[in-house]
Amino acid sequence: MKKTKLYNIKERRILGTINGHLEQFVKLDNCIVVEFNSEMDIKATLKNYYYMKQKRKETIKRLEFELNQRTALRAANSGIPHMMGDPVGRKVELLLQQDALINKLKADKWRLENDILVCEILLDRLMPEERQIIHYYYIQGKCWREVAEIMHCSRRGCIRKRKRAIEKMKEFVN
Repeated sequence: MKKTKLYNIKERRILGTINGHLEQFVKLDNCIVVEFNSEMDIKATLKNYYYMKQKRKETIKRLEFELNQRTALRAANSGIPHMMGDPVGRKVELLLQQDALINKLKADKWRLENDILVCEILLDRLMPEERQIIHYYYIQGKCWREVAEIMHCSRRGCIRKRKRAIEKMKEFVN
């Protein structure tokens, strides 16, 4: 089940759950609408956080490229096509394909930004020590021995703190 919440970026806090019309909330300054999925696998999402940020950068670059290409193709497009076999008809066909690709890239970009923001919101809800353990283990991919050395505590203690942090995140999502 998805829950839609309004998040204030400046104050770094959830303003509330949204039921109904989104239009009235979208216009608020420093706020963004975020979707939380109660069935989300928090561990897998955290592991993918770094890759999602990289994928978002690639998607934005690709989207900018495709938008520039579409602009150039539209500028070159003149006349009305009579058949799909003629050059103008081919340009129209390319424009339609490019529009579909651009819409897909925009949807991917929105989904990635939402998932990244969900991770950041969840990490903000943790104590600094828990946040560091999650960051080292899931985002940087360090093993438990390395995390324990960095955090100056036992391996078992780090695992317990990670488990507590994951439980806090699950409570928040649900």
